[in-house]
Amino acid sequence: CRVLSEVLICPITSDVCDLSSASVPAINQRFDSLTGLSNIQAAVECVMKHTEMMFWISIVGADYIPEIFGRMQCTQCDTGQRIVVHDSRGTWNCETCGLDTYSANHVNQTESGECLACPPSAKCINGVPIFGALKVTGEFEIELLEGSDGDYTIREALAVKLGVDASKMVLPKHVQQQRAAQNITFELFADTAQMAQIS
Repeated sequence: CRVLSEVLICPITSDVCDLSSASVPAINQRFDSLTGLSNIQAAVECVMKHTEMMFWISIVGADYIPEIFGRMQCTQCDTGQRIVVHDSRGTWNCETCGLDTYSANHVNQTESGECLACPPSAKCINGVPIFGALKVTGEFEIELLEGSDGDYTIREALAVKLGVDASKMVLPKHVQQQRAAQNITFELFADTAQMAQIS
């Protein structure tokens, strides 16, 4: 049988985290045939009025491998994000503001965290306004796990390698999913003082 990793997200109030108590459908991902690793990327939905959720990771088709479980905080969205409420499920999650919009403050469950139009004097990157923005374009070779086609995950990996803030980075073209190392083109935006530190 095919072996898959499965992630369940449940309210802390549940005694057991299973398909019936999960706040969203199970998230499944197959394993990379060369590395044996599994890479799951998904927006986590938190139950309204709860500040913690439980995660439960199991390997379907390999019962001999122990399950992994733990807790995660559900308190606020980061700067540059807004809260999206799913009334039908009674859940919410964070979503990065779109092109030319921003959200300047951390928002919590009781706030809407609306994305506002970018000020004329700023450049809004990943929901964060940068005033007096300068741009640097570059290319960096990085090895990505199979399934690493999410913009956020790739920007985070690049940011660690380059020692910069991922929120100020843009990938101008979609990165094709593949196992081998590849060159990723990126654009980095920062104000004059930040750019001087990077250089």
